[in-house]
Order: sequence, then C-alpha cells, then structure tokens
Amino acid sequence: MGVTIVLLTHQMEEAAEADRIIVMSGGSPKLAGTPAEVFSMDELLQDLGLELPVAAKIARRLRRRGFLVPENIITVRDMVSYICR
Repeated sequence: MGVTIVLLTHQMEEAAEADRIIVMSGGSPKLAGTPAEVFSMDELLQDLGLELPVAAKIARRLRRRGFLVPENIITVRDMVSYICR
C-alpha cells in the first residue's frame, strides 16, 4: 500500500505486532530486525532494560521444560494459533 507508520513504544506486545523493530538506547539504534529476530536476543534486550512479550516468555519457559513449542511464538495470537492446532 506504500504506507509507513513509525510507532514509538516501550510496550513489547505492541512492538511484536510490527513488521520491523528498531531498539534504541541512548539515542542510538542497538538492535534492528523482524520481531522474531529482535526477540530472539532476549539477553541483549534484558541488558537494555527491556523484556520479551508475555507470549514469548511463556513459550520460552515451555521449551525449557521440554515442550515442543516453536521459536516463532511471539504474540498472544501466535500462541492461540499454536494451541488451537
């Protein structure tokens, strides 16, 4: 459609819905990529004072406990879709 929207937020659930994310700190970009790429770097996000979206946190915890939850679960919609399969 040729439309670009720039949304500034500290809410990771909102950021997870974007096509691309740029994480800024101290006025400089620190991370950039798709939500899957950015949220796969949870230690770096934590160092920057940011957390994963809730659904991504739950998916990671389930994987650590041995459940076969895909890596691409980031949003609540992703989790619901996975559970309903």
